[in-house]
Amino acid sequence: MLREGIVADKDTYWFRSPHPTVYRAQREGALSVAGTIYRFRAGDDLVFQCRMERDEAADDPGPVLIARLRPADAARLCGDMSGAMKGMGH
Repeated sequence: MLREGIVADKDTYWFRSPHPTVYRAQREGALSVAGTIYRFRAGDDLVFQCRMERDEAADDPGPVLIARLRPADAARLCGDMSGAMKGMGH
């Protein structure tokens, strides 16, 4: 999607560890992950979620969060995500 110009690196990172890159959709599109289609519009932000983040979410957002994001006040590290550390000794 980067090479095709569908998304662009927003030069920022998701506020929660492991701090994946945030991408901005340059035009409407969709991506397929394990048979599920995720649609987005121009101007949407896309960030790929780690397993811990997905385990913590009540609505099972899947591997990609698509939203209009705004800056966060602070970052969170894995150790701060105690409820999401399933199977990791916590």
